[in-house]
Amino acid sequence: MSKEYKSSWKSQSSLHVTPWGSEICWPALSNCVGKCLSINKGMRTSLKFYRLKDEVLFVYKGKILVTHGDEKTLDNPETHPYVNSILSPGEVLIVQSGCPYRIEALEDAE
Repeated sequence: MSKEYKSSWKSQSSLHVTPWGSEICWPALSNCVGKCLSINKGMRTSLKFYRLKDEVLFVYKGKILVTHGDEKTLDNPETHPYVNSILSPGEVLIVQSGCPYRIEALEDAE
């Protein structure tokens, strides 16, 4: 019986300029991608929603406002309303698949 062989490797990142700032992305594991977002003060991302992907938002610099909901918010916003959370450096928000969210920079943020 063979054991799965694990290793380490170097990856290459790519920079994407967006209307709200920029993002650096790099492939990690087969089901994991790394991203660093830079969002300019007063700008916001589009409303995000992923059927299969969970995301972890970590604020490195600046302050952001995250508008987020649960898996029923898109269908029933009256009974499952959006929540606004302000995150500062060192704070984390976990967004599970099926849950919508949008990020707005209250300060230049990463």
